[in-house]
Amino acid sequence: MAALARSQVFWVSYQPAAEESFDDVLELVDNVTPGQPAFWAGEVDRAGIRAVDVVICTPRRQRVGSVCNAAKWKRKGARGDIHDAKWPETGQTPHSFLSKWTDAMSKEFQHREAGSRKDLFRHLDAHYQKERQRDKKRRVGRQLRRGRGKPSSSPETGSRLQAAPTGVVQVDDGCESEPRLPNGSAKDDPGLSPPRWSTSLHLPAASVMQSLLDEGVQAADENFVPVPPFGPCPPEFDIGLALQQAGVLSWEDCFPTPDRDCDSVLFGDVNVEDISVDLNWTTSLSMVDLLL
Repeated sequence: MAALARSQVFWVSYQPAAEESFDDVLELVDNVTPGQPAFWAGEVDRAGIRAVDVVICTPRRQRVGSVCNAAKWKRKGARGDIHDAKWPETGQTPHSFLSKWTDAMSKEFQHREAGSRKDLFRHLDAHYQKERQRDKKRRVGRQLRRGRGKPSSSPETGSRLQAAPTGVVQVDDGCESEPRLPNGSAKDDPGLSPPRWSTSLHLPAASVMQSLLDEGVQAADENFVPVPPFGPCPPEFDIGLALQQAGVLSWEDCFPTPDRDCDSVLFGDVNVEDISVDLNWTTSLSMVDLLL
């Protein structure tokens, strides 16, 4: 059905009522057309009948019935009638449609006009530019979704995933033997030659290593010297020697022990309060504390 067809460009010929002005028709076109369209309108006289021809370009594709429906124009306040309406035929591009009907309007004498031919094509080109950018974003989004989670198959990535070369390890057990290649073949195989990167690592025999280990343990046992847990033991502290070096008299010097071989006898009472020794007890005791 023509009413369900979609288009972005239209041509409408409207016959306004006697009381409708040219500005009223322009306001009516703006109310009927969705979005913010671009249009070129001109007032013409056809056999004594006043008409307003309008070429419309909408921002998006619209149903034909949404723009060219006479009942909708009446609901929007039209007091006149739609005389004719056109939209692109099957296979006709919007650009070709605009060129055809703008050329037809420019050939007729117009008493008044609004908009211009350039505005229509500028509006259409801006729509195409937005569509191209939108399509580009869709393509990029699809490519990202397809490539997500898949391993890269580039030559550089494949070269990085190659196995690293493995060296050949040979143990010297006293008898000569040919080194083996990573694939298990012998070196003297004429069909298989070791790669240049392969190297041989010669290790001493197990018996030689065991003898060296035994000699090292025996030498360590012979040279072992036990060490106290907290280092060497300090010498014993002689308090008498320390007092003597500090110039303090010892107990024997202050109160000498009487000679048991002496026959003399002490008579009378001895007043111990009269016994005095010229000592500085404060200095002596402080020195003892320091030594202890």
